[in-house]
Amino acid sequence: MGETQPALTLIEAQTWLGHRLRMLGLPSRVVDPVPPLDELVARAKALGPNVAAIEAVWEGDTTGWFVVLVAVVVEDGRPYDKELATIVDADGDVRLFERRVPPWPEAVRATALGTALAHELGLPFFFGAPDSPDDRAPRWHDRR
Repeated sequence: MGETQPALTLIEAQTWLGHRLRMLGLPSRVVDPVPPLDELVARAKALGPNVAAIEAVWEGDTTGWFVVLVAVVVEDGRPYDKELATIVDADGDVRLFERRVPPWPEAVRATALGTALAHELGLPFFFGAPDSPDDRAPRWHDRR
């Protein structure tokens, strides 16, 4: 039997789905809601005493940009990230074409939440690119 070609490519299907969800007034990306501050504090404390900083990091995929709030854990001199929350703007990147950014709402929210979380834990907060998406921005462990 011959292989049939899909009607849409993956990117076309994701674009179509995002468009339909926006038309229905629904978020174009499915993510867990951002937990409240007290839950984020509990998550970070549960990681143990090696949490060295709280950091906001830009990430992107085929549906757009978002900010991931992470706890930077240092063990044996090596840092690694433990994701605490993903912060997404409900409008997706269609706002770029509508000239509705900056400021990037997810960056503003990540900065406020990350700063509050770091303060509660007595740790530094770092965001290498708070003004615009940049997945190659400096990281907390690069600042030395």
